[in-house]
Amino acid sequence: MRRTVLLGLALIFIAAAAAQAQEGVGAGASFMFGVDARALAMGGAFVAVADGYSAPYWNPAGLTLATGTHVGGMNTNKFGLGINYNYVGAALSLGGFKVGGAFLGSTINGIETFDATGQQAGTVNDNEFLFMGSTAMALPLGGMPLALGGNVKYYSHSLANESGTGFGGDLGLLASLGGLQLGATLSDVGGTKINWSTGAVDVVDMAIRVGGALTLSAPVPWTISGQYNVDSSSLHIGAEFKLTNSIAIRVGAQKPQDGDFSFTAGAGLALGGFSVDGAYVQNEVLGNSLVVSGEFVF
Repeated sequence: MRRTVLLGLALIFIAAAAAQAQEGVGAGASFMFGVDARALAMGGAFVAVADGYSAPYWNPAGLTLATGTHVGGMNTNKFGLGINYNYVGAALSLGGFKVGGAFLGSTINGIETFDATGQQAGTVNDNEFLFMGSTAMALPLGGMPLALGGNVKYYSHSLANESGTGFGGDLGLLASLGGLQLGATLSDVGGTKINWSTGAVDVVDMAIRVGGALTLSAPVPWTISGQYNVDSSSLHIGAEFKLTNSIAIRVGAQKPQDGDFSFTAGAGLALGGFSVDGAYVQNEVLGNSLVVSGEFVF
């Protein structure tokens, strides 16, 4: 039975990748920035690394790697443009399953509007929210630790006096081979429709991420990771070096399909069950971002 399930999931991933023939951001583009200062400092190459409060976003199968209960959050002024971008997530055990939840918000207040004559006509607000419920379980295959995870998600977007909502779903896979981890996700499987109060319909395009991460122990514990986003043809690479049990430094880079590499960097400090992380995310077109996040584990 398990082999049948795994084969079916593999076929879904292959078929979805083949069907993703054209690039497009569609609705929900605000949430493509990513979450968690640790992940962003590593260039957003996190599909095979996610193991805590950010797993619902990066790969719900990563919930199986979480030990104990994880609760965390992130904030940034995205691109330095006054875009208030926040994430709150959690991961915990419930019986034989791992479960999680997350909230992601992007708000822009005081957007100026103009009438047909070019005169200022007041201001409006743009608020985008995403709610996710996640679960994951281990599905060992031939002694190889394999995990399957999924999200149910709800989008809410309001702009001026109009609003739109929609439900979607994600799938995630994670395989562990000693120090090597392989991950893949399908986000917004089949595309998620956002139905607006005006009668218009937007679509959050399906996103496909595949990647791997290798963890070694010499001369210090360190991890190198890579990720390819099939839908946008973007490449992400990153590394984390744990100088001590409390201090980590991280570097990364990301390259869009049509553009140059941009670079990321950051550091983390862990004190008992609390950790705080910071990241610098370069974007020479829109502006750079400074990201701060924190996580409790208990």
